[in-house]
Amino acid sequence: MTKFTQNLAIAIGINQYQNGIASLNTAKPNSEDLFEALQDGVRNRKGRRKKQT
Repeated sequence: MTKFTQNLAIAIGINQYQNGIASLNTAKPNSEDLFEALQDGVRNRKGRRKKQT
């Protein structure tokens, strides 16, 4: 199995649209929450690796 050395993610949340498309309320906060969850996952994973060695 291939071991990845780098992981990338893009979280985009757009609340405001043009051309008559209704605005959203939660897209931006949801993408920010996803970003934080991914960051926390990376931090936790790194911490576990250090404890195992």
